Amino acid sequence: MAEGHALVIEWNEDAARNIVAWKWPDDRLLFGSVVVVRAGQVAVFLRDGKIMGVLEEGRHVLTTANFPWLSDLIEKIPGIGEYAKAFKAEIYFISTIERQGKFGGQGYAGKDLHIAVNFHGDYMYKVDKPEVFLKEYVGTKGQVTEEELSEYLRNTINSAITTFLDSLSPKEFANLLKAATGARVVLEDAFRQIGLRLVRINPVFKVADPQMEKYLPFLSKAENWEQFRQIMQMQAMERISKNLAQNPAGSMGMGMGMGMLMPGMMGMAPAGYTAPAMGMAAGFVPPQGAPQPAAANMKRCPQCGRMVPADAKFCPYCGYKFG
Repeated sequence: MAEGHALVIEWNEDAARNIVAWKWPDDRLLFGSVVVVRAGQVAVFLRDGKIMGVLEEGRHVLTTANFPWLSDLIEKIPGIGEYAKAFKAEIYFISTIERQGKFGGQGYAGKDLHIAVNFHGDYMYKVDKPEVFLKEYVGTKGQVTEEELSEYLRNTINSAITTFLDSLSPKEFANLLKAATGARVVLEDAFRQIGLRLVRINPVFKVADPQMEKYLPFLSKAENWEQFRQIMQMQAMERISKNLAQNPAGSMGMGMGMGMLMPGMMGMAPAGYTAPAMGMAAGFVPPQGAPQPAAANMKRCPQCGRMVPADAKFCPYCGYKFG
């Protein structure tokens, strides 16, 4: 800073388009200096961590007539002149242009069912409340790059979506897969908390396990996740019955096998109950030379011990994921 002379204070953002916030390097300022705020920028004055004022686009001469709050900052600074009217303050230039980013990750819905959901998308944002952005994110950094802010926002979005998925009811989850309106509201609030405005976002949600897709039409019919679990169990039981009906040997023991398996399928099994292999219930032994019973179409869950369809990717009783 030249002794006793006013300055032109500006940020040539065109030379560094990937910078979102930049701090003027000298906190010793003179009255009469000119602050140039270009299009797509704002300048924020701080003193001892307190925001004193925000300058919008244009040329601003630093006088108490233009900015009464400057009178609170007057002090004598060695080297400027004993009677010079000078003040100390930090000036941050903040870009307000729209920027874009991408995100992606995996979360879980269904409470203890742990339904894995992949999500991804792109978004556009801009600084909407410079004072909030400076306080909540920039802090004491000399500058903030678009890359580091984008990384922070990706983590923020992924965390918000993960929490959001876990809070959904079956019906809300069904609606989310059709239109992500609820997710947008949550994400807009997350951006607002650090002074940003979410201009647009296009999240896409898809259940990770293809085997789970056969149950999705029943989401809107369930009042809660326990009821949805019961529906899944009923659907699994119907598939087991169909497999048994298609197996001549297995159908011989269907009545007894289904009778013993039914309590477990309906969630009414007593403690310690383990469903027997289909077609082998009550000691049934197939005739010599007959095809193997329908147990070949079943496998046992290592977590709860119950029998489930051989092609199941997860246990409909306890949610255990196979493989």
